[in-house]
Amino acid sequence: MELKKRLRVFALALVLFSGLALAKEADFPCKTTNQGLAPELAKKIESYVKEKMKSWHSPGLALGIVRAKEGLVYQGYFGWADIKEKKPIKEDTVFCIGSISKTFTAIGLMQQWEKGKFKLNDPVNQYLSFPLIQPRKEGCREVTFLDLFTHTSGGGELMGWYQLQHPIKTIFVPAQKPRPPLEEVLAGGIRPGVCPGVKFAYCNYCYAGLGLLLEEISGERFSEYMEEHIFALLGLELSGFEESEELISHLAQGYHYQGSLKRFAPSHFFRTAIPPAGGMLSCVRDLSLYLQALLNQGKGKNGQILKPETLKLMLTPHYQLDPGLGGIGICFFITNFSGRNFYGHGGAVPGFGSQIYFSSELGLGVVVLCNIMNKAPYEISAGIVKILLGMEPGAKIAPAQINEKVAKEFEGYYGSVEPEFLSDFRFNMATLGAYQIRLKNGKLFLKSLRPGKKYRLVPVGAEDPYFYQILVPGTERYRYLIFKPSESGEKQAIWVGLNQYIRLDKKQIARTRLKALGWMFLPAEF
Repeated sequence: MELKKRLRVFALALVLFSGLALAKEADFPCKTTNQGLAPELAKKIESYVKEKMKSWHSPGLALGIVRAKEGLVYQGYFGWADIKEKKPIKEDTVFCIGSISKTFTAIGLMQQWEKGKFKLNDPVNQYLSFPLIQPRKEGCREVTFLDLFTHTSGGGELMGWYQLQHPIKTIFVPAQKPRPPLEEVLAGGIRPGVCPGVKFAYCNYCYAGLGLLLEEISGERFSEYMEEHIFALLGLELSGFEESEELISHLAQGYHYQGSLKRFAPSHFFRTAIPPAGGMLSCVRDLSLYLQALLNQGKGKNGQILKPETLKLMLTPHYQLDPGLGGIGICFFITNFSGRNFYGHGGAVPGFGSQIYFSSELGLGVVVLCNIMNKAPYEISAGIVKILLGMEPGAKIAPAQINEKVAKEFEGYYGSVEPEFLSDFRFNMATLGAYQIRLKNGKLFLKSLRPGKKYRLVPVGAEDPYFYQILVPGTERYRYLIFKPSESGEKQAIWVGLNQYIRLDKKQIARTRLKALGWMFLPAEF
């Protein structure tokens, strides 16, 4: 009996140590195909991906680089689709692409817009049999299609607090259970606590609402509409909003990284209750066809998905505080890389992460898919864009001299322009409710109430004392901050990304600090 116990312990140890060996990512499979990049450039990208997969802890990664005329000019498949079964990432490996799904939903609706079925500034409630948007605040104007497209409807992370009573019905769908209709999921309505147009707040349920609006306007089920009017025109073969047996048979195993054990652990497959917001499954080959169509004014492999002027409208900034901070068009986010605009979207669901970027000007696109939910796809894709632009990823910026007299005026705490928990959820997650600007020893810093969150600010140019870059260690993504001096009747403010934050007075700071104690449970994310 004692011998059997020892054998079991020995066998368990072997399993654990084999898992640890894989977790160290010393070696993993890699297959690349280069059909258009200079050999030295392809080699640099391959080395970069391998290095960053280790530092960002991604068990597997699929990469596609697309040019408008040639299509998929470089593809790379790195690491494991299934660590236990030792299945490598391959051309037909399928991933959950998360919120990139929203761009397909937006295109579907814009096809209906082309037919004159609605106008961007039309109130959305008039197109449904029940009020989709049910504001908790009085005196607001009606929410429009454009508000939903740009995440400026006032909605936030949940439809409303009532939703916590029905998580299975409205957030995820258990295995083997039928997915409820969108009309049933959204029956309680989205209940914003902020009026539309006040601020940007990422809203998944708003895109679920757009999916429902597409069903009502077109008269077709959402997934069937996608198949017929978008996927077929693009020539997609391994993509879908329904978990078919074929897609699941090619689906990579999703993982999360256990830092304390230095190994990967499988994540349970997450079936979202709102596919239009993040439920699409796809692969690099299919998404490369999608990017190529976006680079060719909407012309897909088998037909036109959008008119050129419609796509141009989607890529026009519809919500933007300042061109230097990027913006959002109709669903697509706008990011500036060294003076060139790239359009794109990321995605994250448990076990998976994704990112697409494309430049209409350069006729260039990048797609990165990972089977882990962390920053890997966002950082690696941004680094690849830099390499393709002839820039060095990870290059440090030489700090410029700041104007201390001007910078001294910036010191203080800054909070949401209109505090409301559901629409401030991601801001609270990052900062616990406030940014602090502090000048110390001739250097300017951005801090938050969350311990350890401190970043140096450096002027982007000596000629503008109000425009700064936020130096976040290890990141490839650009982050900027603009100071807005107080004007008549307005408070001093800072602009970060797509939001404005106003300077807090002493009473507001005290209340914010008190609230922060209750937000400490939120995971940190910048």
